[in-house]
Amino acid sequence: MKTTSRLALSIAAFAVLSDLGVTAPAHAQSQQEREERRDARRKADPVSRSGDVTTRNGEFSRRVEADIDTEGERAYRSRTVTGPEGESAGVLGEISRTEDGATTSQVFTDREGDTAGRSLSRSVEEDAYTREREAYTRSGETASASDTIERTEDGASRSRAFETSTGLGGAVESEVARTDVSGTFSRTATDADGNTLGTRETTVTRDEDGASKSTTVTDADGEVYESTRDIDKD
Repeated sequence: MKTTSRLALSIAAFAVLSDLGVTAPAHAQSQQEREERRDARRKADPVSRSGDVTTRNGEFSRRVEADIDTEGERAYRSRTVTGPEGESAGVLGEISRTEDGATTSQVFTDREGDTAGRSLSRSVEEDAYTREREAYTRSGETASASDTIERTEDGASRSRAFETSTGLGGAVESEVARTDVSGTFSRTATDADGNTLGTRETTVTRDEDGASKSTTVTDADGEVYESTRDIDKD
């Protein structure tokens, strides 16, 4: 009887809520609603929030600011912490659209006013993808790296390189070429001065009986090492 009474009470309560027009909130929003909210954020003024906290070392304040600039296709977010003596430290993050990709960056500032930062740029074209990184430290040291992948008529090529202000650096060139019956993969590594550190070339050829694989490696001294391997269908 108790179970029947509870069920009847629940049905009655649901009927009353339905009559009053009360419905459960929708968990999923339409794509149009999401786009409207996104457009509203883009058109809004920069937003910020701040707060204070007191510790045994004194009072600290924190401020966060963010904005989206649709005309400049740029968005940023900054965070700053100020200490009891007025010294500040913070980080600024930014993303900007370019004609063929985007660039993201971060700048870190310490209490002495010294900065360090890093950035990443991506570009996408019809037959190529490029990614470039840059970074610098508070002491002025720098480093950069690039990575480009391009399509070719019979495969693809990849170029990777890096260098630092301390003299470190190097590059790796890779290429893949394919035909109906064979495929070749080659790689060459060089140091910061352009000297060849080594090369490696591997070729796989198919025939009626299976496939054969040959590899040739050349080191920095010009020594050549070769190996072959047959792969039967069975």
